[in-house]
Amino acid sequence: MTWARAHQVSCGLGVVLIGVAVWGVSRRWRFRSAAQAWRTGGLWLALTVAWEFDFFHFVMGHSWERLLHEYAIWQGRLWVLVLEGILLAPVLVHTADRAWLKRKPAVGAAAFWALAGWAACGLAMGVCRAVGGLPVALWVHLALAPVIFFIVPVFYWNHPRHLRAGPTAALFLALVFGMDLRVVAPFFERSLGMFTSAIGTWIPFGPIFLGSLAVGMLLSAAPQRRPLLK
Repeated sequence: MTWARAHQVSCGLGVVLIGVAVWGVSRRWRFRSAAQAWRTGGLWLALTVAWEFDFFHFVMGHSWERLLHEYAIWQGRLWVLVLEGILLAPVLVHTADRAWLKRKPAVGAAAFWALAGWAACGLAMGVCRAVGGLPVALWVHLALAPVIFFIVPVFYWNHPRHLRAGPTAALFLALVFGMDLRVVAPFFERSLGMFTSAIGTWIPFGPIFLGSLAVGMLLSAAPQRRPLLK
């Protein structure tokens, strides 16, 4: 593994471990409000950046230019994603806790169907990659992803309790991205290089979100289907 790939993998694992650590801490000391979660994340971010620059410049002797280079995400440096994870982890954990405690059936069903759609996309990608190679698999995945995530929300909206169209689409997209980041990249691809491919990751995310949103908006208009969240 090259140094650049090792850096990307370490940053990806760092984001995951930060999320797990924050979730574990919140089991003992729960965030009382979203404002407190934002303040906590902001404080952790400020302390991390201050430690990084003070320690590595004044103790390790690294130049300011070298330290700032770690923020060059356009050159494949992913340290910024770790800092974003530190800032957002408390807010995301707090939001997830509220949703889970208040809307367990709806959120659980949405997570199930989101993972089902992600698995269907992954299966299609794997089969096409084995048969026709990576370029063919990428184009097939690009075509199938919106179709799959136009069908999956239909099944979800048959659930007696469901979220509104916007939260459903956001949750679907978040789970797909999270599974790609936490499972596909580190364990199957063994790098975060897949996130440098627009056709392989970023472009399909748009149709996944928009397809789920469109289905939710269409079905929510039916009088017999009342969304859980208003």
